[in-house]
Amino acid sequence: MKQLTILLLVLVINQFLPGVSLGQVTGSVTDARQDPLPLVHVINKGSGRGTQTDGQGNYAIVADPRDTLLFTFVGMKSEEIRVELSPSVIN
Repeated sequence: MKQLTILLLVLVINQFLPGVSLGQVTGSVTDARQDPLPLVHVINKGSGRGTQTDGQGNYAIVADPRDTLLFTFVGMKSEEIRVELSPSVIN
């Protein structure tokens, strides 16, 4: 019961504190013609965790400011982008 109370308290505090980062980066990946790229690998180099873009090129990944995201796709040059703000959008 005590653990549940603490968890609820933390959740409530996070809802009311402006500027508290949830650590999530979202965005979409497109090619030069602005067509969405599905199945692009997105890896947080700091944590080693990763995800893939969906059929519309959209992704979401946990990352904090100063983390670097690595975007890789077969047949294309890999791209590294540093997270400046979190939560943020990187397209």
